[in-house]
Amino acid sequence: MKKMRKLFLAAVLISSMLILQGCSFSDLTTPVTSHSVTKDDNNGLKFHVDLKADMSQNYKWYVYSDSEIDQAKDKVSDGMFNDTRTNNYEFIVREEKDFTFYLVLVKDANLETARIYPYKMSVKGGDIQIEELAAYNLNTDKKLMKTLTSALDLSAE
Repeated sequence: MKKMRKLFLAAVLISSMLILQGCSFSDLTTPVTSHSVTKDDNNGLKFHVDLKADMSQNYKWYVYSDSEIDQAKDKVSDGMFNDTRTNNYEFIVREEKDFTFYLVLVKDANLETARIYPYKMSVKGGDIQIEELAAYNLNTDKKLMKTLTSALDLSAE
């Protein structure tokens, strides 16, 4: 009985903390699909990519660049209360030049319906500038479609 009381008290404390922070039950349990690309303040040639995919709708993120960049970190985590997979990447640019970095959101492993989120990267003087371009459907860009078809392995989990 004493153990049950402790568990109940712990659940009440956690619930109270979440409510006081403005979190609702639906915020915790609703799957999310989102993306962000930010530069690193400490290292001018490094940038971070945070991707969240709603696994209940069979979404999956892929990244592609038309330049040589090094992946320094890849952290994957699944939501505790929802069906969201989160990928946190860290990339380092090898050389100073302009290139395009693509985030590719694929549903049901079908590139025909994929959504592209392009970023124009400009590296000059040891610093990277990131400009988000307008998103579009992959089926409108035949050249990129051909490139991604050969570059991405959609069957891998």
